[in-house]
Amino acid sequence: MSIAASYLTQTVTWEQVTDTDEWGKPTVTTQSVSARVEPANRLVRTREGAEIISRAKVLLRATVQPGDWLTLPDGSRQQVLDVRALPGLGGEEFREVFL
Repeated sequence: MSIAASYLTQTVTWEQVTDTDEWGKPTVTTQSVSARVEPANRLVRTREGAEIISRAKVLLRATVQPGDWLTLPDGSRQQVLDVRALPGLGGEEFREVFL
């Protein structure tokens, strides 16, 4: 385990949007992933171009994308607004996710 991965001491539930059904409702796959959740205010631009204040930052190794959902350790369910890839030591890649 890398030093960075050792900080992923919390668990979040990731709902990955995989497709939409014939009525336009998203279909998802759900899995638990290790993460680090921190409060953080940041102005982000959504895929639709809207500017929104993000209230939380999550560091994890899953390939989360904007539009997916995360359920945080406090039980709140929030949509992913923005994602940045962060290269780690030893070839690992992390994601910095803003909710």
